[in-house]
Amino acid sequence: MAQLIAAAAAGASVSSPVVVRTRRHVTVMAVPALAGAETGVIQISPDNGITWMQSAVGNLDVSNTTRRLDTPGIYRVSKGASVTATAIYASTEENA
Repeated sequence: MAQLIAAAAAGASVSSPVVVRTRRHVTVMAVPALAGAETGVIQISPDNGITWMQSAVGNLDVSNTTRRLDTPGIYRVSKGASVTATAIYASTEENA
């Protein structure tokens, strides 16, 4: 079962960090899906959670409601304001 990493909110929010380990993957998803120009920026930390930068994975948006994280690292999702209360979940191979 997927783990809630950011509670449902219509306002902007930042998820809890998610760790992707070597030879593993994590899938992040927005529920319900984001609409229009709403985005969830997937960020990675180069220094163990002190600073964050946009990852090369791409964003969660109306066309990409899920993203698979394959590269080891610490990630989070920074979601902008949304029309409906949208939550962010993460699912690993073990809890899919």
